Amino acid sequence: MDKIDLDNIDLTNFIMPIKLNYDREYYFELYERLNSYKEYIKSLNDISQSTIENVEDNINLIVESVEDYYNADIAEAKNKILNLLRKYTLDDFIISELDKSYAFRGLAPFSELLDEVKEGYVNEYSEMNVYPLSFFKARLGNSAFEKKDMLHIPFCNRELVSTQRFSIPGVPCLYLGTTSYVCWLEMDKPQDNVFNVSSFQLPNLKILNLVIDYELINNQVKNLIKFKDDRIKREENIKLLQSIIEIFPLVYATSFSINSKERKFKYEYIVSQLIMQCLSDLKINGIAYASKKVKKSTRAFPQCINLAISMKINKKFHFKNERDKYADICENISLTEPVNLSEFIKMGGNNKTHTVGTWTKTFSYKFFSDNLPQCLIYLGSREIQYKYTEFANFDNYIFALTHDKANIFKVL
Repeated sequence: MDKIDLDNIDLTNFIMPIKLNYDREYYFELYERLNSYKEYIKSLNDISQSTIENVEDNINLIVESVEDYYNADIAEAKNKILNLLRKYTLDDFIISELDKSYAFRGLAPFSELLDEVKEGYVNEYSEMNVYPLSFFKARLGNSAFEKKDMLHIPFCNRELVSTQRFSIPGVPCLYLGTTSYVCWLEMDKPQDNVFNVSSFQLPNLKILNLVIDYELINNQVKNLIKFKDDRIKREENIKLLQSIIEIFPLVYATSFSINSKERKFKYEYIVSQLIMQCLSDLKINGIAYASKKVKKSTRAFPQCINLAISMKINKKFHFKNERDKYADICENISLTEPVNLSEFIKMGGNNKTHTVGTWTKTFSYKFFSDNLPQCLIYLGSREIQYKYTEFANFDNYIFALTHDKANIFKVL
């Protein structure tokens, strides 16, 4: 393969999510696509040898972990993914506090990467760093749900926990999204009358950032060109670019979607669930990732980002009261009463204003509602600005409601 200058990098051949028809295709597609990625990275000029070596090593660890899993050596499969992740424990772009994660605040927390001139879609980076993040969770049903019902499935009901992308059967996990829209997508577009949503405020957890796609890499290359006369900023951007290039195969391996519905085991969840099993070893609380329900990952940030938080029982195997059925972290979570989408629309929908809380607009609405590609979603087979949807109005309405602990965690 001919050598390619770094400023001409183009990873559009590695669009995510990757759609397959059958489970049996997963391993071979993963192997071929990651090998193609490795060869492409090796063809780049001005890429460090250490980056090339890490890309090769990471790809080998991913492929071998799947092979180990197929051979029933789950412990060794997990160990390979753990060895991969351990390389990045000090990389604050990949592993950071929730409040400083690229997955939710974009590049705002990384001042060393930014131009002194304001970027086009940002009012003030300083404001982006302090404005509260917004998270949502949905439940389906016609019941009158309470706040506690919007938390994870209680430990006493493990039989209800099915396999999901970042959780295994019987082990509760709290799944949140940055908008009600992504919750709706993840639940396969349910009817309005059964779609109930709460807004969440979270403690400052430690998060693994898997919100990375080819466009982010391409844009970082543009920054190298922009900062060619600023040695410090150029070096910081090169450092980030190398980290992204190295971790990209792991993101890619977790971004497959298989069309077959009636399955007891899902091949595309193997690497994701191995990552989840590594979190305790690394003292990480959760994983941020782009929804695989979107047509392409470049339309995921910021409206379609998910957060999976592992729920720990902390040796509470005997349930003396209602609180014991939930993870300790839930005591530090504030949330709103759930709101039904159909009832919201009947109340006036986009004509309904609400200002009970201090904040009246969600993070993504406040900072990403201009006419830019980042603000587009697919709805009704066409692209539309998210701010013009009923979902955006729904988000803002719920976000402005009072957030508080579930009643079971309040001192009587």
